[in-house]
Amino acid sequence: MEGISVPLPPELKHHIAALCGPGTLVNLAIVDKSYRDEAERVLYTKIFIEFSWRRGSKSTIWDKLNDTLRQNLHKASLVRSLTVLFKHDSILAPPFVTDSFCTTLTNLHGLVNLCLHLHYRDENLQAKVQTILRYASRPFPRQWEIQDGPIFLFSQGYLRLETFHCSQYFDFSAIADAQSNSLRILGSYGGKDNLRSFQSIAQRHPELMLFSHVRENYVGTLHNILSVYPALYPDKSFPWKAIVESSHDENSAYPGSFFSRSVDWVHIYLADICDVQFLRCVVEGMVELFPNVTALDLKCLRTPERAYFQHIPPIISTIPRLRELSLNRVFLDQSSGSVLSQNHRLELVKAWSTSNWRGRCTMARGNLDNIEIYGVVRSLRTPYTFVIFHALPRNFICSYC
Repeated sequence: MEGISVPLPPELKHHIAALCGPGTLVNLAIVDKSYRDEAERVLYTKIFIEFSWRRGSKSTIWDKLNDTLRQNLHKASLVRSLTVLFKHDSILAPPFVTDSFCTTLTNLHGLVNLCLHLHYRDENLQAKVQTILRYASRPFPRQWEIQDGPIFLFSQGYLRLETFHCSQYFDFSAIADAQSNSLRILGSYGGKDNLRSFQSIAQRHPELMLFSHVRENYVGTLHNILSVYPALYPDKSFPWKAIVESSHDENSAYPGSFFSRSVDWVHIYLADICDVQFLRCVVEGMVELFPNVTALDLKCLRTPERAYFQHIPPIISTIPRLRELSLNRVFLDQSSGSVLSQNHRLELVKAWSTSNWRGRCTMARGNLDNIEIYGVVRSLRTPYTFVIFHALPRNFICSYC
């Protein structure tokens, strides 16, 4: 029996290929051509590209990949996840680059996860991608005009996205409507407050999960800020895990692992902060999947009742690295709204001062002499009322808005 080679079954080859990195897969396919199919399947399943366009730039991996996916429909059909990050140092892509990418996009009939991060408003690319998503969700191939010429959907299939992450420049409402038959998660990158635009989308598509993510420099520190909107789904448990798994991490063995570790600031929009059980479930889910949160903003759609303030510290105390907490009253309309009374605002501070929260709340119990109240600031341009409390001296900040 010596010298007789036994071919490995395809299932075993698939498992071997799944454990290899991209470079190893390429070498494996070169050494043993029988691994080529499995190697291609793994290599093309998830594509992550950082795109930078400069005047006079020559052919790049972007061009080669576009050529491959346009000319080889089999390889294009293997793509399940595509992430394209447009770098800060790049200028707007010329029309022929946009057309090339959009033509490639129409070939990706197996695509379910799409992430497009634009650092500049590129109206040409936005319009074409949105048109593709609108027409490509229909079950029959068709032709339509997009500025410079026609783009065709091939008869092999059409796009049905399950997750779409995009910059704030895109029309979220149009995309949600176009992909409503399949889209489950819609994430905005770069938008700070999408509550109003997301509210109308959630009313039309109650099964669609919405969130925002932004990187922002605050007092010399770069923060990864995640905004979630349980207020739009008051009767449902909040699916933190679905948001984490929908992120498109580069070269990560576990979906969303880098995103999960990098988020350090979370905004949670709540319909009713007095719903203690719901608040506890939301916070517990966040702690489990986002272990490095140091700042938390609870944004309430209605004024909390005094009786429930005492229940907030025990719930928040489960966040191991938290150093800053804010409670904000959000007004959905543009009216001025009613300003909370001084006694009402002090009630929260009293709850914190008597809670003995892990020894980190250093306010003297029953003594508010070391609390500075910075008053109420009402902005005509934003729908918030800001009332900020600082306990001095300590490194923990509790603010109530």
